[in-house]
Amino acid sequence: MSTHQPRITMKKFFLCTSLALFAAQAWAAPDMLALAKQKNCLACHAVDAKIVGPAYKAVAEKYAGKPGAEQMLVN
Repeated sequence: MSTHQPRITMKKFFLCTSLALFAAQAWAAPDMLALAKQKNCLACHAVDAKIVGPAYKAVAEKYAGKPGAEQMLVN
């Protein structure tokens, strides 16, 4: 039995899992952008640069892992 087979299988597993996660994230992005446009958030915020308010990346870092943060930020 080859010792390399399980390693190749694990690499394929992690590759497929990563691709699935990125695909799910890319699918959700248009919905988030539509919500930001609807709520007029883009008047003060950008994805990766401070305009008037902080960038969305900075907000994501600040609230990462905090319970209820997503619901609070959407409202």
